[in-house]
Amino acid sequence: STSKPVNTRCSMKSYRLSELSNAELNGLKARPRIDFSSIFNI
Repeated sequence: STSKPVNTRCSMKSYRLSELSNAELNGLKARPRIDFSSIFNI
């Protein structure tokens, strides 16, 4: 029974990562290049 929660946790992490990647892609497209460069400078 302990292996089941671990698997669910892994799936949740991967799901969150996918959401973050999508959010980042959308954010990069929405944000201007200037703001993008400023983030890298920070």
